[in-house]
Amino acid sequence: MEREDGPKGLQALLERIETLRSLPTLPHILLRLIELCNRPENGLQEIARLINQDPALSERVLRLVNSAFYSLKQKITTIGEALLLLGLEAVKNIAISSSVYQVFQGPPARHGLDLKNFWWHSVRCGVIARRLAVKTAYASPDEAFLAGLMHDIGKILLWSSFRREYAGTGGGLPAAERRLGLTHAEAGAWLIGRWQLPTFLPDAVRYHHEAVERIVVSFPLVRLVFAANLLAGEGGLPAAVQALGLAARDLESLRAEAEEEARQIAGSLDIQVAPAAPGPVERAKEEALARLVRDYSQLAGISEGFIKAARREEVLEALRRGLALLFDLASTRWFRLEGAWLVGEAAAGCGELRVPCQESSGLLGRSLARGEVLDSFSPLAAPSLYDEQLARLLGAQGILCLPLRAEGQGLGVLAAGIRVRDHAGLAARETLLGLLADQASLALFALITQERQAERIREERLGSASALARRVVHEARNPLGIISNYLSILSGKLRQDASMQEDLRIVREEIRRVSQIISELSSFSTPGPAARETVDLNALLADLGRISREPLWESSRIRLQLALDPQVPPLESEKDRLKQVFLNLLKNAAEAMPSGGELGLQTRLLP
Repeated sequence: MEREDGPKGLQALLERIETLRSLPTLPHILLRLIELCNRPENGLQEIARLINQDPALSERVLRLVNSAFYSLKQKITTIGEALLLLGLEAVKNIAISSSVYQVFQGPPARHGLDLKNFWWHSVRCGVIARRLAVKTAYASPDEAFLAGLMHDIGKILLWSSFRREYAGTGGGLPAAERRLGLTHAEAGAWLIGRWQLPTFLPDAVRYHHEAVERIVVSFPLVRLVFAANLLAGEGGLPAAVQALGLAARDLESLRAEAEEEARQIAGSLDIQVAPAAPGPVERAKEEALARLVRDYSQLAGISEGFIKAARREEVLEALRRGLALLFDLASTRWFRLEGAWLVGEAAAGCGELRVPCQESSGLLGRSLARGEVLDSFSPLAAPSLYDEQLARLLGAQGILCLPLRAEGQGLGVLAAGIRVRDHAGLAARETLLGLLADQASLALFALITQERQAERIREERLGSASALARRVVHEARNPLGIISNYLSILSGKLRQDASMQEDLRIVREEIRRVSQIISELSSFSTPGPAARETVDLNALLADLGRISREPLWESSRIRLQLALDPQVPPLESEKDRLKQVFLNLLKNAAEAMPSGGELGLQTRLLP
């Protein structure tokens, strides 16, 4: 691709670069970053330390935090500050999206970019720049490290944007840059300049290949990165001495110390800095990254089941589906936490399984208490008799325990049957197992919280209704009391009339029953035990026939015939509820006889 001369040609190149979504990162670092993000207890400090060791990740994080989306008044220049603002989830998204992009693009080494050597040179330059900053009393050694780390970012920027042009060019990157008419220093400075940082960091990137005669009359950060780049390569010592005015002996000593520090960084990430060609470790990391991306893709599909679940059983079913799909674990049993016990689903012939939720009881209790995935074949597993019996129940040689915890609360453990040969593969994918458990835990916890909130709302509504009922009862008792008093006065005036006294007795009894029904309204949310008493069934039915004669029988032309056996003994029952039952029967019978007729009501003592 030949670049047109002039600003328009340069602008076309920069517009093409601007469409780039992600820069490649060593798989060792991406795998480690995802691992750290999945274990929040490691803290942001360790994550910041890791991102600080990779130019591509540093660029993505600083670009995001300084973007218009966050609209910060002050620009952020350190990874630590950026992570505090972005949060763990944003960093995890960066790591996963970078992994997906890189897997689908293919390893950079297969397309002409030696990413490992690029990373190694960038880290050494950053470490040297920081040490030079300390030695020369520069105000911000961290800024010097970032500038040194990012000084060659334009190389992978150009390679990622113009991969086809680079592949068809002999002579490597320098030849491709000459053909494009855009150097990696210019491209890197343009990229960092878009962050609009109030520093000379873009200039340090732009001028790191400038002639030493011009560098000696530049600001300190530019001179530090220029010298660090020379010292991180072969030779370059005289020009570094001229740029900084330091003794060659001091610079040699500083370079050796920086080399050792950089090797320690590489070793901590399992990165072999030699040989240059990708070795078994590099290929294994590439394969592990590809496997992780595939796992995440499958996990995304399973997550949909957790999101849609409306009941606890549906969450557990989605979890079982995930274990079967991702890990080929088909035989499982759920143990929910109930107080001090883990209660398992009923098994044929032995009912519910109950295991004490204690570490000493075996893998189930230990897994939930520690929040760790445990299995029977780990070196320090020490399975208990509970575990061995459960393994046989699941038709397996051992068990794997997947604890479900959320918001510091234990929810239960899903036990899966496994074979001895499954152990190594499951141990290698423990992070994915943990992610699956975390998603199930959050979904289950959300449903439990919803259920508790619904129960609390129901209780609050019942409480409000009960308070209203108590007010109604209080207001209704006043007129009932007045009616009872007048009945007593009327009874005194009609003392000599036996028939009226019987009628008044029945009315008083019904008023008492109404009062009892109203009283029960005030305690309907928490009904108490029913009061039983001795009931004369014949007398109760006779009273019902008398009080219902006019409203039910005479108006409907129904004749009620009572045949009450005097041998029927008194019953132990709830008088008011028994009376209501017979009253409902009589009403239903009357409604079924629209043309009138004869209705019989009979009692009899059976032998």
